[in-house]
Amino acid sequence: MNKIYNYLGLTPYKHDFDNVDQTVKEDDSVYGLSSTLHTIRKSVRPLTPDYDRILGPQICEWIDNAHQGYQRMFGYIK
Repeated sequence: MNKIYNYLGLTPYKHDFDNVDQTVKEDDSVYGLSSTLHTIRKSVRPLTPDYDRILGPQICEWIDNAHQGYQRMFGYIK
């Protein structure tokens, strides 16, 4: 974060990534979507990849094959 602040010419700010407060609540249930779609986790941590479990291995393999350039550019496949 300090590199970003320095690049922007701003004074660094001490963030508490273990205590993130959600100050705005968006309600997407009016669109037929989950009311928890925009719920923010309290702690900023990397998520465990679960795309295989959610989409299934066949769809993941199709995405990797059909969109190889994109998948490689963003490091999803080698």
